[in-house]
Amino acid sequence: MWQRQVGHGCRWLEHRRPHRLGGRGHARRLGTGHHRVRVSRRRQRRLDSDVEGVINGTNITLTLPAIDVTALVPTITHTATTISPMSGAATDFTSAVTYTLDDTVSYTVNVEFEVAGFWWGGSTHLYWASADGSHTATVVSGLQLAIGVAVDQVNGYLYYSDDNAGTITRSDLNGANGTVIVNGTSPAGLALDVSAGKLYWADVSANAIMRADLDGSNPQTLNTDPIQSPINLALDPANNRLFFITYNTTHLGTMAMSGGADTTLLSPGGQGIGVVIDVDANKMYFSIRGDSISRCDLDGRNLDATFITGESNVHGLALGIANNKIYWATTTTIRSANLADGSNKQDITDTNYTYVPGFIFVK
Repeated sequence: MWQRQVGHGCRWLEHRRPHRLGGRGHARRLGTGHHRVRVSRRRQRRLDSDVEGVINGTNITLTLPAIDVTALVPTITHTATTISPMSGAATDFTSAVTYTLDDTVSYTVNVEFEVAGFWWGGSTHLYWASADGSHTATVVSGLQLAIGVAVDQVNGYLYYSDDNAGTITRSDLNGANGTVIVNGTSPAGLALDVSAGKLYWADVSANAIMRADLDGSNPQTLNTDPIQSPINLALDPANNRLFFITYNTTHLGTMAMSGGADTTLLSPGGQGIGVVIDVDANKMYFSIRGDSISRCDLDGRNLDATFITGESNVHGLALGIANNKIYWATTTTIRSANLADGSNKQDITDTNYTYVPGFIFVK
């Protein structure tokens, strides 16, 4: 048997010849077809939960949370006389790595990243969790105050803002190769219009809605008059509309994505945090750091301030329109409910941080 455990807690198991494999209360027969293999949980470095690998003959694919794979340290148990590369040697899995047993049998290992799921900033870290909450990972550490997050699946980039540092960083999806592309005052919520090649953000202290090219070049202020403490925003590219929520003296507003005067839609009070939109349903959802989630029409009418109640410190919001879900982050938990009526509330995973305004769901 060849048992391989990767740093960050990943493990795959394969056999030189087909026979039964036992482990953790279940057994599988491994041959040359596609098989799913259970990967053990190990709280080490950045991986916080179990994953699964896929074995196809001598090809092994591991789909990991977005973590740094440039120096994973494998622990390999096998029945061969020799194995190369050696067990315990830090290895860069950015590209495929081939392990050879007794100079005769080779296994090619590929690491892929799982992008779908939840992404959020929590104090000094940026986190990811799978859609069912079973897998979690720390993607970026060492920040001052992580707030905004956005994912560009087309070009393979992760964007995140650090309010206290005054920066927006673009990195690989696993947080590697981060480059500061914007130096602002206190950038907060982020949004992308990838097809138009634009990054949008709210700058709380600058009282501005900003945009730039996806690489941070050509920055510009979009609002003609100051918008006091904008913290989050949502885009409707098809109709050239941008929606935002402010933190102090909270109001919700809208303006053209190309810039110009803004219009106040609603002034709910509280401390605004999250805003998301469902254009097809003509609905906007927002949170004011309280015990509820409200919704209204995109023009601010038909306010339902009790759409979801009984919560505590609701921060960032996200929509899963395809599966009829709304998601939100509190100071302790990511939760969900039915988008249609707010029913069927469920816990998904822990946040464990006191300030979570930046929160997105990627299908």
